[in-house]
Amino acid sequence: MIMVTNRPFIKLNRNSSKLYEMLRKRSTSFSLLTLIALRSRRTNEINDGIEVGEALIGDYKEYGATQQIYRSDKKYLAKIGEITIRSTSKGTIAKLISNEIFNVNLDESTNI
Repeated sequence: MIMVTNRPFIKLNRNSSKLYEMLRKRSTSFSLLTLIALRSRRTNEINDGIEVGEALIGDYKEYGATQQIYRSDKKYLAKIGEITIRSTSKGTIAKLISNEIFNVNLDESTNI
């Protein structure tokens, strides 16, 4: 089997105790965190105000949540140190600030 390493990927750290705690306490927040990881900007090639490691979120129905669940999930993920949130005219932007659960394979040439 040939491994292709130049394609984007996300890596789940299955040894994270934080992961299993999240799945027990607030499983919907794992869905939101996964969505953020999948959407996270890997490079700074596009100059649109979204930085490396950030993703536009806000379409809570996309991961099967209600608005209240989405708000609670954002708050929970921020509380446990996985993301930060900021509001812009484009919408809500989440930034992954930890790679304890997901490694989003940020492009190393972006100088972050």
